[in-house]
Amino acid sequence: RRSIYEVKDLPAVTAATAYCEIDDQSAIRTYEALSRWISLRSYRLAGPKREIYLGQVLEIQFPIEPA
Repeated sequence: RRSIYEVKDLPAVTAATAYCEIDDQSAIRTYEALSRWISLRSYRLAGPKREIYLGQVLEIQFPIEPA
């Protein structure tokens, strides 16, 4: 059966993850909070950021590794 979605497996990562409502202001605040958390704990970004939509909730993942 054809679909407009293409399902793929993402590589396993250690990620700093947060959830927010699906609106621009909530997403901006969540991105900023994750960035601060990563910096304060001496981590660095280890790959592209991920956004996963779960109904009315947005999951934001920052793949991280020790700096």
